[in-house]
Amino acid sequence: SLILRWDPPASSGNLNTYTFDVCILGLTNCTFGLTFPAVELRNLNASTIYTISITAKNIVGDSSVPATTIQTTAPKPPNNLATLSKNSSTIQLGWD
Repeated sequence: SLILRWDPPASSGNLNTYTFDVCILGLTNCTFGLTFPAVELRNLNASTIYTISITAKNIVGDSSVPATTIQTTAPKPPNNLATLSKNSSTIQLGWD
């Protein structure tokens, strides 16, 4: 999963209440109407680059220009970790 946090836009007069829409570009995975400037994106593939768009909207529907970020998820942990050889100063490991 990825956890994203951002600063809300500066207040524009009396319109300082915002919601946020977060989308992973290229997928149909969007979260709309967030009221807190943070989100955890789950069920992502390991070792994958994602481009994420965040848009702020005020209470009358005015939108910001989307901000984008590029994030890479962590790789999967190794499977079937095994010692291949060892001596007094080194160890050689293998995995699938």
